[in-house]
Amino acid sequence: MVRGRGFDSRRLHQIPETRSRLTSRLFSFLALRIAMPVPSVCKQTKTPPELNRFGRYTAPMKISTATLLLALSALFAMPCHAGKVLLSPGMTGEGGATANIGLARGWDQRWFESDTGYLSGYWHAGYTWWEGGRAGSAAHTLSVSPVFVYTFNTEGWRPFLEAGIGAALFTSQRVGDRNLGSPAHFEDRFGAGLHLGASDVLMLRVIHYSNAGLSRPNPGIESWSLVWGRSF
Repeated sequence: MVRGRGFDSRRLHQIPETRSRLTSRLFSFLALRIAMPVPSVCKQTKTPPELNRFGRYTAPMKISTATLLLALSALFAMPCHAGKVLLSPGMTGEGGATANIGLARGWDQRWFESDTGYLSGYWHAGYTWWEGGRAGSAAHTLSVSPVFVYTFNTEGWRPFLEAGIGAALFTSQRVGDRNLGSPAHFEDRFGAGLHLGASDVLMLRVIHYSNAGLSRPNPGIESWSLVWGRSF
């Protein structure tokens, strides 16, 4: 007769998984689930090629959602000490819904310190879902941006302003009912908010996406959102 072994609580301390690794595996699993049953996700758009500003044809592109999720899982696998998770529901200027989840990692440097405040910043990596329109399904974005933040020295809740310019990659050049001209875009952001204690932030943020005329058309698109973040 073989006797069963009892549960040893000390084994809990031997588990090597960290929160960042678990998050990475979750996004990898979602990517594989999306990639397998939906082969049409990677289809190219049917819109005809258009001339860019240099007089060259730009072939329509559509990057699979699975590819973006796999890339995002790699970003979330980075060491996350002094990190912050940001959640931001929002909408476009045309009324389409958006939702963003981001990971921010603060910089150690501070500049222009005074009695008024100081300048600092962070790296932001995010994933955005865009509601589909009458002409197509939902779009997805993976973005990376350096963000500069000026924090005011006040008692209690501390106000701040932030701005940054980064890069974004869309799964399709069509978002809602708008043809953006290309899947690759610059990401310009501006935000204003409050530090709520040591770990939480609340902010209003607007992000503008544009290909800077490298492809045509170039109507651009904005996302207005309410952002809540918590440090971990």
